[in-house]
Amino acid sequence: MNENYRAEARSEALQDAVREAVNGLEPMELPPVQPTETGNRSLVLCIGDFHFGAEWVVNGLYGECINRYDPDVFARRMAILLRQTVQILEKEQIQDVVLLMCGDSLDGMLRASQLMKLRWGVVESCIRFSEYMSMWIGELSHMARVRVYNVDANHTELRPLGSRRGEFSGENFEKIITWYISERLRDNPNVEVDATSEAMKRVDVQGYSFLVTHGTDVKKLDNAAKQAMLLHNERIDFMVCAHKHREQSAVSGYTDSGNTYVMRVPSICGMDQFAQHLGYGGKPGALALVVESGYGRRCEYPIQLAEGEYGN
Repeated sequence: MNENYRAEARSEALQDAVREAVNGLEPMELPPVQPTETGNRSLVLCIGDFHFGAEWVVNGLYGECINRYDPDVFARRMAILLRQTVQILEKEQIQDVVLLMCGDSLDGMLRASQLMKLRWGVVESCIRFSEYMSMWIGELSHMARVRVYNVDANHTELRPLGSRRGEFSGENFEKIITWYISERLRDNPNVEVDATSEAMKRVDVQGYSFLVTHGTDVKKLDNAAKQAMLLHNERIDFMVCAHKHREQSAVSGYTDSGNTYVMRVPSICGMDQFAQHLGYGGKPGALALVVESGYGRRCEYPIQLAEGEYGN
């Protein structure tokens, strides 16, 4: 019992520290108009694998640049994402955004060699990323009501004292990021942040069940939703994951509302050397879905974030 009390007290103390740090910052600009009705359609914006703070260049067979990534490139890509999201909202006349952050917000947790790629330390990268995403979500809230969800991931999992993956599953930087964003946007009437991050998160959108996970252990998309439904005894209409830095989709099973649609979303960072070595990865991007009440997935918008021919 005392061990459980110590764990809870440590988590609460960390949350209090984040809250105290955020309260010392200047207030953010609030949106001028609060959407009063979200309507019967929502835009589900799926993003993941930011790997913020890392810097790398991936070259092709002839030495050409396939992908360059650093915090400045991250900011430019997020600006492109914001602009394209606003265009979709205006085109579809939607005022409700469900933002699904699929993990791996930071880099440099798994191997010592990753620390050499970081522009800042891991803690500073965490704070910088949290503040940037708070500002980014705040800007999006000028156009629509935004609901934010985040999940734990492997690259943000702490592995102290030489521990292995999963031994300290509750020690994850995604939790701090989520607490920070929740506290930073607390006074924004257009933003609702789920202040908890877990390995899996169930989200309801227009009456449809979304299951969000980073996807570290998702090997085959067509079996992922079926296994999750059997494990949790829960209907899943859409399953969203990331992890492999590439876009994939599969239809699996059958529910009362139709087929279960499984999506692996592309990454913000694009392909890195490790993904290239394993033979997978793709260009940077995001995925947006228009979900309509009583219909489901009305349409899908693949969002490309490469700034030039090779993402330079």
